[in-house]
Amino acid sequence: MKILENTLKAKWERWDDPGDYPNNVASGPLPSHDFIESIDGHVLLKIEDDIDLIAFNEDFGDDLDVPEGVKVTSWDITLLPDWTIELTVTEFTE
Repeated sequence: MKILENTLKAKWERWDDPGDYPNNVASGPLPSHDFIESIDGHVLLKIEDDIDLIAFNEDFGDDLDVPEGVKVTSWDITLLPDWTIELTVTEFTE
């Protein structure tokens, strides 16, 4: 199996609490924090023989380079012509 292209990139966002609460317990804003909103891009893999196809079915995600701090829990898999496979991230955790 050969990786033809890997354009996976984390899209970062920042959460800021407005801190406008009507009681004294929560009178100030909570700390802001950055988070990964989505993983954009795709991975293109070329299946070169039957052994590659078996390996892909068993553990294809183990050898892929994903953005740091991300664990992919679900992929969208599309079979393209000439035994090329396109992978896009559908679900992930930080």
